Amino acid sequence: LPLPPTLSCCIATAPKDLQPAGRSDPPVLALRRVRLDGDGQQPALEVSEGTSCELHDCWVNGSVRLSRGASAKIIRTNIFASSETGLQGRGFAYLLLDACTIRDCAGDGLLLRHGEADISNCTIKSCSQSGLVLGPGTWRLSGNTLCDNGQYGVWAEAGLRATWSQSHCSGNLLGARGGRGEIAGWQGTGLAPGEECRVWSEQKGKWVKGEVVSVHDEVVVAIRGRRTVKTSNGSAEPDVPEESKFCTGAEVTSDRKGECCLQVPATAVLPPRSGGAEPPAFSQKATKRRLGPYRLFLACGGSGRAGWQKLSDELKAKFRSDSSRCKRKEVRNKGKRKRLLGLHNYHLFGRYNFYVNSECSSSLRFASFDLRPRASSGQRFSF
Repeated sequence: LPLPPTLSCCIATAPKDLQPAGRSDPPVLALRRVRLDGDGQQPALEVSEGTSCELHDCWVNGSVRLSRGASAKIIRTNIFASSETGLQGRGFAYLLLDACTIRDCAGDGLLLRHGEADISNCTIKSCSQSGLVLGPGTWRLSGNTLCDNGQYGVWAEAGLRATWSQSHCSGNLLGARGGRGEIAGWQGTGLAPGEECRVWSEQKGKWVKGEVVSVHDEVVVAIRGRRTVKTSNGSAEPDVPEESKFCTGAEVTSDRKGECCLQVPATAVLPPRSGGAEPPAFSQKATKRRLGPYRLFLACGGSGRAGWQKLSDELKAKFRSDSSRCKRKEVRNKGKRKRLLGLHNYHLFGRYNFYVNSECSSSLRFASFDLRPRASSGQRFSF
């Protein structure tokens, strides 16, 4: 099928009192390559108390909720356009989240308290509040990208046990990290030296594999195994002129046998398996590639070029219309973001700064802003 089949309803797994008598293990709800469209009022998928669910290659237009004692395994699944938090769980048993995307949610992207989760190779972006909110519990995070969210990339509450590795966190309006919780292995917003990465090639219009060499104001990335050229003495060396065009502002800092080192902006470097295939914001190909009708078709679960050719003219026209609307919306959002950043800069360098009552809970962290003189006591939000 060109597009996955759509279930326009809210789904809830059966609690224990509704399951067949005499069954020792609760059944597992498993969904593969389907689209769930919620009604906007209730979660598109609710995993009830003591039950389990698996999602593989699915698209969820709405939210997912884990009840007490529930568990879920979610692989290569998109959760988007939720009117609240994208995925939330309190008192749940276990969550495995791998290679998933959570985007464009009206609340937080992911909100987890009193449970255990492994979250790897996931992308959480463009949510109105924080990308990831972690309360008390055990959380293992690796290879994730959290970007362009309206508050923090990660909000960590006291009492958690969390580990962080090989992840990227940038472009979040209030900063990369907030809250009083400690995250073991936190290394700042980007990748550490020695870690594998992807770097953007503006010339080729795609991400290519590399390894972080050093991190300062910009990132030095080693590109290995690229095409080589023969020199006058017959030895093979990297084709440096081609590699030096990998991204806007890239600078070749050194080249060794079999590799080329580039100095690039931090936004041009992502973890190997998260962050998406879209060009970075500074790329001239960004808007055309990200918001084109074919890209929107793929974002809805389209099955490639062959699936696009099988689409009816009516559906193709709909994707083209959606593409035009998304481009207009992005222009408006860029203007709004510039105004917000302008307001921030005014307060940052002027007489006042933003402060918030240190006793406020995470649920009130956005509503508790007030203006105080710079010399006043309080907890400052850094943008």
